[in-house]
Amino acid sequence: MNLITHSYTSDPISDSTVRLQFDSCCKACNEPGLIPTGLQYLAGSGSEEHWQFPAPPTKGISEDVEWLLSHPWALLATWQSPNGDLAAATLAAYRRLYRVAADLNCGYALRFWNYLPNINCGDDDGENYKQFSLGRKLAFDELAMNSGEYPAASALGHQQEALVVYALFGAEPGRHFENPEQVSAYCYPRQYGPGSPSFARATLISEAGSQRLYFSGTASVVGHESVCVGDILGQTRVTLDNLRKLFRHVESSLGSGRRVEAQNFKIYLRRPEDLPVVAEQVDAAFPDVDKIFLKADICRAELLLEIDGYCGVSGVV
Repeated sequence: MNLITHSYTSDPISDSTVRLQFDSCCKACNEPGLIPTGLQYLAGSGSEEHWQFPAPPTKGISEDVEWLLSHPWALLATWQSPNGDLAAATLAAYRRLYRVAADLNCGYALRFWNYLPNINCGDDDGENYKQFSLGRKLAFDELAMNSGEYPAASALGHQQEALVVYALFGAEPGRHFENPEQVSAYCYPRQYGPGSPSFARATLISEAGSQRLYFSGTASVVGHESVCVGDILGQTRVTLDNLRKLFRHVESSLGSGRRVEAQNFKIYLRRPEDLPVVAEQVDAAFPDVDKIFLKADICRAELLLEIDGYCGVSGVV
């Protein structure tokens, strides 16, 4: 298989390993292959996430972007101080990422992870998440991207000072999917900010006959509205139902005999005390998935959890 693999582990690392740290630190370390995220580990298979490239990557730093390249894949990460203007900081970070990715001949973004400082702070359009969404939308508009080209993405909050964005880029575009049971994020009404959240619900990548589905942060949203407000059990069940519906839609879109098999979940919890309830529900719904639970704020103040991750896709390609 020529795809990057992911695991939650404390095993020894190799020259092909990227380490994502969940220890509340969020700052550039000038060490490509080490990404401090600002999020806090709660429970799960291991306290770090490890990415394993199919071959040892070349590494470098360009324009304050730390990058690793093992063609056709590139992993890029950058940290940016908002300096009171998160929209401008996001725009600057995305510009750098796309310039460096193009220089590496991996110009197609396949999956973004965005971890923001104090994501729910600010009033109305000044809320940090809405300002982040505006900056990202401005970046995609500069690139002349249409909504059908937006990749899968997640946006979570931490209590550190920097915005960190890391992303998987490829030499070929992915195939993007929406959940027919939800309003596409880029079609949300104006109440969600001056720049619509610009991401797909999932992105499928392919290489040498293998396929993987990266799905975006998924929460207790029906249509475009948050549901089960204040009810962690209800929000968990709706979130898991949204994932099932997305996976079934992808299977149907790919054709007869294709099966989406969930493999790897990151489960973000606003309140650590909700861990037992959420873990019981997730384990019952997806018992064979490798899981990690992290303390993080969710993009809407009323949402208590979010799940992202990836799936294998079996059947004839």
